[in-house]
Amino acid sequence: MGPGRAGASPVAGDRRGREAALRVLAENAVLAVAIGVAGWLSQRLRGLDDVSLVWAPAGIALAMVLVRGYRVLPGVALGSAALWLGATSNPALAALRIAGEVAGPVLARLLLRRWVSAPRQLLESPRGVLALLGLGACVPAMLGGSLGSVGLLVSGSLGRGAWFGHWLWDVLGHALGAALVAPVLIAWHVLARRRYRVGQALELAVFVVLILGIQATVYGGRSFGLGSAHLEAFLVVPLLLGMALRFSLLEVSTVNALISVVAAAGVAAGLGPMAAFGARVSLEVLHGYVLVVTATVLMLGSAASRRRGVLEVLREDESRLHSLTRVSSDWYWELDADLRYTRMTAYGAEARPNRLLQAAVGRVPWDLSPLEAVSPDPRQLRIGLEARRPFRDFLMRYPDGRGGWHYVRFSGEPLSDARGQFTGYRGVAKHVSEELRAQENVRVREAMLRRLIDGSPDMIVLKDAEGRWQMANQALLDLWRLEGAAWTGRTDGEIARLVPFAAGMLARAADATRRVVATGKARSREELMPHAEHAARAYDVVATPIFGPEGRVSAVLHVAQDISRLKKSEEVQLHQLAEIQRLNTDLETRVQVRTAALEAANRELAGFSYSVSHDLRAPLRALDGFSSMLEEDCAERLDERGLDYIARIRRASRRMGVLIDELLKLSRISQSEVRREDVDLGALAAGILRELQEMDPARQVTVEIAPDLHVEADPGLVRVLLENLLRNAWKFSRGAAPARIEVGVEGRDGRRMFFVRDNGVGFDATRAERLFAPFQRLHTEAEFEGTGIGLAIVQRVVRLHGGQVAAQSAVGAGATFYFELG
Repeated sequence: MGPGRAGASPVAGDRRGREAALRVLAENAVLAVAIGVAGWLSQRLRGLDDVSLVWAPAGIALAMVLVRGYRVLPGVALGSAALWLGATSNPALAALRIAGEVAGPVLARLLLRRWVSAPRQLLESPRGVLALLGLGACVPAMLGGSLGSVGLLVSGSLGRGAWFGHWLWDVLGHALGAALVAPVLIAWHVLARRRYRVGQALELAVFVVLILGIQATVYGGRSFGLGSAHLEAFLVVPLLLGMALRFSLLEVSTVNALISVVAAAGVAAGLGPMAAFGARVSLEVLHGYVLVVTATVLMLGSAASRRRGVLEVLREDESRLHSLTRVSSDWYWELDADLRYTRMTAYGAEARPNRLLQAAVGRVPWDLSPLEAVSPDPRQLRIGLEARRPFRDFLMRYPDGRGGWHYVRFSGEPLSDARGQFTGYRGVAKHVSEELRAQENVRVREAMLRRLIDGSPDMIVLKDAEGRWQMANQALLDLWRLEGAAWTGRTDGEIARLVPFAAGMLARAADATRRVVATGKARSREELMPHAEHAARAYDVVATPIFGPEGRVSAVLHVAQDISRLKKSEEVQLHQLAEIQRLNTDLETRVQVRTAALEAANRELAGFSYSVSHDLRAPLRALDGFSSMLEEDCAERLDERGLDYIARIRRASRRMGVLIDELLKLSRISQSEVRREDVDLGALAAGILRELQEMDPARQVTVEIAPDLHVEADPGLVRVLLENLLRNAWKFSRGAAPARIEVGVEGRDGRRMFFVRDNGVGFDATRAERLFAPFQRLHTEAEFEGTGIGLAIVQRVVRLHGGQVAAQSAVGAGATFYFELG
């Protein structure tokens, strides 16, 4: 396992490590089971000396070690141990067998690594197949067979005279198993399984059925009656070779392994065309037959696969070439050695039949009417072709049928055969009508832009990233008398030699260019631009970067605008600004004087309010006190009228006291400062209405308060405002049954208008303007108590907040008071 990605947690790394270990463990377990099962089946196919004809575990172990590496060796060892420890009671013999099963694949891998770098290469060429069969199958087979035979010899299970025969058959069984099984497993592991079309699937099925059917028939004890055992033994070979030419080694090696096992089973049972040769000869023929057929099939299959791969690459290259030709050109053409067209193929929109394409074949390029040359010297096309030189972008044209022309650029190169003999030309042609029109449009626009720049009164210079002048407008050329001078491509220092009176400004311009190129940011400055004959004038110079395709500054545009008049205007504005500042200072002084006077007046008003409160209350208290004493001490000497007069005097004095209190309250509110904060009008209104209900618990009033009645206002002043409005609503709705009071908000012209609404007695709307004046009442004292100062206080609070207040009502229909708090 490689190192984890940066930032990966140790827990995640441990989890991945455990998962990888479990995968390896499972892989080895499956391999061990496969080797054990394959060994058990292989032992059923026994020949001379009780040796298996096809030792499949050798092929499984070889393939897995080549494909998966040394990490599967535990599985190979475990499977071999289970197989041989169960097959023999001799520990030494089992150990040698196990060592042979493990060492053989390891030796094969070490040897094959010198030939190939990947298992796939073993099946991609005849050289790889030979390496697989020779080094991969035979060498490990000799090692495994030798160790097994030595073990039998040492254990006494095999006599010295029979040792060589047993060794030979053991080696052949190992080699046959490796040659048959290993290619199949390697092919299934490294070759891609392709999807078959219906026809291909049917063709493969026919091959498989025929080959397996013929092999099962021949080695099942039956005969086709051909009269030749050799001929019947090799009946499937042509079909197998044909299959190798049509399909990949994946399918061919699998079918070859199956028919080889069928042949081995038949020979082991004494059946098939080889049975007539005798036991030993039939086994020798079988091994030779299987190895030769396997080698032939694998080598032919690898060659065919390699050929198919080369053909596929060629087809891809040809398709890519045609695709590139279609994308990059409109025509493809070829000339023979006589310089006559043999092919003229059109692509895309040009692929429709036309007279030019039909007339091209058999004619020479310089005589292909209506196609005619447009390049500076039309004869150069023929001269170049006859000289057998390559050419590019030779411009030709033909009529478009609407009075205009289609333009085409031809490019081509000469062709030679393998001996270097000239065989003709091939090339492409591309329609460039739109390109030429676009170029013409660009030229027209450049001319228009040039006229626009030259018509500008500003001075304009375009420099490249090295500071060389590329373009200058007519205004600058006229100002510095550069018309006719060789200024194009010169730096500012070189231009200074042409206009020495502007050397200083040009040096600063060069420095600005360097800074703009370095930072990629525009720079501006004011300059006094010198003139050859007149006084210098003030200019605002802006250097702007122009970025190229790579995002780097490729040019710098300098634009100088005459600001002399603007400078004079600025001087006038500065003078006017100074005068305005003087007037503002004078105004501030006056405001301070007026403010001091207003503050003094407010202090006098506060003193007056205190005097009024103190000086008026003393007589009122005396009047009320003496009236009370007169009523108490002389009540028996006064008649009913006298007592009534005294009661009236006391009520009037108390009312006068209330009026003084209300006036003082109005005065204090008028002088209050507004300190805004978030106020919940709904909560305030609910609290005031609870107080009113507690004061008059017998009243039944329906209350509706809208949600979200928040406002930025002075909480003390807003409470005074709501108390007056809600006390009025409570008072004037006491005759309603049931009484109803509503507090809410409405949107009017984008403003929030809060309201207090009741269903009381209402009032005449034509007299609404009197409501907010102090001591103005629309109802008598006998009808409804009050001083007439409450709505005046409401209006003062609203105005202190910068808002408005209004009332809507009708007699007997209740009243609604709207207010806005700024």
